[in-house]
Amino acid sequence: MKKTKEIFLEYIKDRTKNTISNFISENILPLSTIKTDGFASYPKNIEENKIKHIIVNHSKSFRNTLGHTTNTIEGLWSLLKYDIKKRKGINRNILEHYIFEFMWRYKYVKSNNI
Repeated sequence: MKKTKEIFLEYIKDRTKNTISNFISENILPLSTIKTDGFASYPKNIEENKIKHIIVNHSKSFRNTLGHTTNTIEGLWSLLKYDIKKRKGINRNILEHYIFEFMWRYKYVKSNNI
């Protein structure tokens, strides 16, 4: 993500295990790596899909024992939330379209103010 600015964001309706599991199986290729904070809804079967799951438990540290962090995605999430706040919110009916626009601007616009 840092070198290529390739990102993929998608609005999902809820954070249940079933929804997240379906999202992962539909969008993440086998042999990919996912870094998470270990949130309980992340399915335990991620590895069954031949996806490497690296957990960074923030209640213990912001870096796991191998030095992995979730700082990059958390920084991206902060940018998205800041942009939504700056616009005084986004109507849920257009949120998915806004996320697509945000991804495009993140990749192509040469500005610190996404």
